[in-house]
Amino acid sequence: MVRQRMSLSADTKEALELIRKGNLFEVIDWISSGNKLQRPELGSWNGLLYKAVETGFHSMVKILLEKQKWEPDDLACALARAFQDNRVDIAELLLEYNAPTEQVGFDEVCRTMDKGLIERMLRLGVDPCNEDSGFAYALNKFKARPLLRVYRELRQEFPCLHEQASLALRQAIENQNPRWTAMLAWAGADPWYKTESE
Repeated sequence: MVRQRMSLSADTKEALELIRKGNLFEVIDWISSGNKLQRPELGSWNGLLYKAVETGFHSMVKILLEKQKWEPDDLACALARAFQDNRVDIAELLLEYNAPTEQVGFDEVCRTMDKGLIERMLRLGVDPCNEDSGFAYALNKFKARPLLRVYRELRQEFPCLHEQASLALRQAIENQNPRWTAMLAWAGADPWYKTESE
């Protein structure tokens, strides 16, 4: 089946172009002229807020957040993009505007290496033990001390982190990575720890 591309209105195309080029003052004028930022034809993953996050222009994202009450889906997709691009500043801005966290993968959160933000996302309900084993994946991908610090300091409060660190340790042993195996064991991971599904 051939998918038809939806034709965009002239003002939607204009807004997309202004955002893409980073023309902040022109975007402000465009909004002041009575144009609406919510463009249902674009969808949440291609909307104006998402496109602003994609440019990485913090001030543009801030203006769009200030000028429009966004739907939760728009905020969630924009937040996921901010984490994907490792833009902690934009992620924190979106969280200030109550962006929901369900679209965010825990491995993307870990990539920031920002302990405060990782802890905040855990408290907001981002699951480090989802079906993708987000924390175990992040530990073995990034092999970073800040993630070990997160594990050591928060494992009592979030027991799932121990399960994930132990899974990462088993993978490190399997991959014959002695240095990372030693670091995970030092942090407290247990290669004999069994998850509920095992």
